[in-house]
Amino acid sequence: MRIGPLDLYKKLPKTNCGDCGPPSCLAFATQVVGYGHELEGCPHLDAATLRAVGSALEDQRQKGIYVKRENHTITREHLREKIRNHDFRAIAPGLGLVHSVDGGVEALEVPYFDRIVTMRHRGIWNEGAEEFDPWDEVLLYNYIFFSGSEPLSGKWVGLESFPNSLPKKAALEDGCHRRISEAFAGALKRLESACRRLGGNAGLESHGADLAFQFRPLPKMPLFLLFWDEDQEEGFEAQAKVLFDSGAMDYLDLEGLTFVAEKLAERLIATERRNLMSKSEQNLRDAFAGESQANRKYLAFAKQAEKEGHPQVAKLFRAAGAAETVHAHAHLRALGEIGNTADNLKVAVAGETHEFKSMYPEMIETAKAEGEKTAERSFTYANEVEKVHANLYQQALANLDSIEEVDYYVCSVCGMTVENEPPDTCPVCGAQASAFFKVD
Repeated sequence: MRIGPLDLYKKLPKTNCGDCGPPSCLAFATQVVGYGHELEGCPHLDAATLRAVGSALEDQRQKGIYVKRENHTITREHLREKIRNHDFRAIAPGLGLVHSVDGGVEALEVPYFDRIVTMRHRGIWNEGAEEFDPWDEVLLYNYIFFSGSEPLSGKWVGLESFPNSLPKKAALEDGCHRRISEAFAGALKRLESACRRLGGNAGLESHGADLAFQFRPLPKMPLFLLFWDEDQEEGFEAQAKVLFDSGAMDYLDLEGLTFVAEKLAERLIATERRNLMSKSEQNLRDAFAGESQANRKYLAFAKQAEKEGHPQVAKLFRAAGAAETVHAHAHLRALGEIGNTADNLKVAVAGETHEFKSMYPEMIETAKAEGEKTAERSFTYANEVEKVHANLYQQALANLDSIEEVDYYVCSVCGMTVENEPPDTCPVCGAQASAFFKVD
């Protein structure tokens, strides 16, 4: 079922409170459906509605339904053409980016807030399942197009300090300053927590503000957030202000500066909302983790019971393990986190990528430092296999409607997963082909 602006409007509170930024609920619905604005901008939608409607919107955006192509799509395609002949290797140092070549294809690894985006000459690949606003792509193309290289000055200034900035001043005030001040008025500790979770660092200079945090949404685009909390006795309303490096316009234009500041506000508010999940939601997550672990543990116990000659106990462990799977699936459904196959593949790619890029490397280093050889080997095997899983999931996602039917074999020693037939020796742990089992 398609969701148009009026369909989304019916699901909104219809109070025209303005908490989302636009002056009315219908205006907000139009921006979300037609222009790709984030649904989380409305702070009054419950988690279930956000998940259900968000998934439906993503599906129709992928198909181009209701999307105003004359706006972000044309801009994005124009900028993509502009950077097609840029020398990625030459501009990478000046932009603070990592240049790489894989199979003859050049790429730039672009840290953008709390994610890594891979920029190739033919387009962008966003690593992770989180929805990527097409206007984010426009911003990143602009960052590459400008190819700034001048050192940052270290001097903080307001947007009004830049030439011809007056038309953008109101947009920055409405889309960033006012949103932050209204969302966190009287909640200084919550804002501080949101800033830290988003990767901000407390500023060395407070400029007289109650809170000062520095962010780096792009390597050469630092932002400095100042916040003065409300004082009801004095009649002082909360105020927020974002400062830029005085050399920022070597890297983005005024439109880009305004947009990245608005994104900061949007992400701070979304981060805070995620942190305020209901107790029941947290309980469901804890229960899902516990039941999932119990299932795996009981299956391991069953194998041990079989080895020791206790088949009935092994059967009991397998039965209980199956029951824990039923519980875990029920909890996951209650959380609304079983999407369509495309969405599930995106989640799987993000999870596997996090494991082999962040989680396991840290665990491996700790195990080495502590001399825990068994733990180090276990983590290393898993780390290598997660890379394979991420690649398999990515291929399945890219070819979802035409995926070739193949058999999968898994190494019983390290978990290495291969297609069609097992290798003579496992490339991860060196086990023989007989160690592999076929997955039905």
